[in-house]
Amino acid sequence: MKVSNQDASSFFRENIVNVNAAVLGTSINDVEKHEANESEKRALGKMNENQFDVLPIKSENSLIKEYFQTDSWGNYSSISRKAITHEDFIPLHTHVRDIIKGLASAEREKRPFYFLGHENRMEGLLTI
Repeated sequence: MKVSNQDASSFFRENIVNVNAAVLGTSINDVEKHEANESEKRALGKMNENQFDVLPIKSENSLIKEYFQTDSWGNYSSISRKAITHEDFIPLHTHVRDIIKGLASAEREKRPFYFLGHENRMEGLLTI
């Protein structure tokens, strides 16, 4: 194998950016939500049209305690309604290295997403 003659300065950085879940995810304010009083058929239509694999469900009191998820990632023919559990959350400031590990593990569990939390609040959504 040949040795590269590339400039070594590419590998040295003075300013290193801290990439975390908040940088990679979407604010919960910007995430489309399904109203609890709307039908599952409408949720499926929304998810299919926008290619969402996860769609949070907003209750009448504006809390998000459930979500719809495609039964097979990227396949919008069927969805399931699920309760949000503590396993669905990671802290907002989780480092990118830990996110990659978690998503790799979640892929085996068929759950390649996380809700982002901070101080007992849902702040965002991160999906593959």
